[in-house]
Amino acid sequence: MRETDGAVLVEMAVVIPMLATLGFGTLEFGYYFYDRQIIESGLRDGARYAAGRPYNPSNATQTAQVISDAKNIATTGTNSGGTPRLSWWTTTNVTVAYSTVANPNTCGTGNTQACYRYSGSVPLVTVSTSVTYPQLGFLGVLGLSDITIATSHQERVIGVR
Repeated sequence: MRETDGAVLVEMAVVIPMLATLGFGTLEFGYYFYDRQIIESGLRDGARYAAGRPYNPSNATQTAQVISDAKNIATTGTNSGGTPRLSWWTTTNVTVAYSTVANPNTCGTGNTQACYRYSGSVPLVTVSTSVTYPQLGFLGVLGLSDITIATSHQERVIGVR
């Protein structure tokens, strides 16, 4: 009987640290994916806001205000700022950029592609971020390096809805 008691103690001494590592690691990755989803939702909200605002590249003041509002919406949920969605994610980590893509007019050219009613450049807005995830905690003790969350969302600018 004494030999089996010692064997159980040794088995527990080996198994408990492995189970604790697995359990805490699972929790931390769950927090990481939750925070990443919060960031992606914020970027989507900011891009949708900017896509629904008037876009005039020659009006720098108007564009700057839309960019500022989109950053605030991405990080706080409101265009005037407020409580951040995540305490460590701020507007300084968010980038808003406009670009255009060509939309050629293919009507009447004899090809089999769809006929677009609009030809010319289509404006796009991209809201993106690249931020270091600060809460490695237990996994940092294991020697894992910092995790960077780098993601973006792009919308076609349609102006005032």
